[in-house]
Amino acid sequence: MKKTTALFLTVIFVVFGAMTPSARAEHFGPVRSFLTAGELSLGVGGGVLHDTWTAGGDSLFRQKTAYAKVGFGLGSAWALGLRGGVVDMDSVTGVDFSSSPVPFVGATVGGPIYQGKTLSLGPVVQVSYVLKPFDNDGVEIEDMIKASVAFMAQLELEDASLYFGPTLSFGDATATGNVDLELSKRYAGVMGIRWRLPDNWPTNESKTFLDFELSNDDFQLNRSDLTVELNVTF
Repeated sequence: MKKTTALFLTVIFVVFGAMTPSARAEHFGPVRSFLTAGELSLGVGGGVLHDTWTAGGDSLFRQKTAYAKVGFGLGSAWALGLRGGVVDMDSVTGVDFSSSPVPFVGATVGGPIYQGKTLSLGPVVQVSYVLKPFDNDGVEIEDMIKASVAFMAQLELEDASLYFGPTLSFGDATATGNVDLELSKRYAGVMGIRWRLPDNWPTNESKTFLDFELSNDDFQLNRSDLTVELNVTF
């Protein structure tokens, strides 16, 4: 039964991810946290994201991220996450641009406003800021900030948590020549699966969770977003 459920979720997850648009800051995660009040988690994550930025004309960019994360349980299944890592930026369509990785920081807070045995509903808010300019042979994109809010529905199943919902994103950056850049696609959707892995590692009290999230920019599978995050409680 567990294998059947896992396969069923994976199929739905991939199909939905290939059909939903994307414009988001980073990994959302489920709305219902696994952290209790005062509990701490450490995690790592990363992935590939696509955003369309505009300054008179649209350009699609791909960003690859890798980061470390600290999570704090706020109580009532709410949690705060702080992350820091690196991100690069390469153009896919529009302008010709390619930058090496630069550091970024981000934060996520969210939790349920309704919490049942199998269904939870609530908001997740996140923001990320790039600390150094993206540079392509002297052409720079700096002060990039992205913020997103999602309203998530989360279903608790026997061997996984499935979460999904609409998102609204905002973004701003400045290119060389004081050119203002903004996200041109703000409304989107996201879907993810959280798997609970075997307990008692690295300590007897630890809980380990693995998340996968998918979304898509324009119904093309080769432009699908994918993020992965692993968290361990202490």
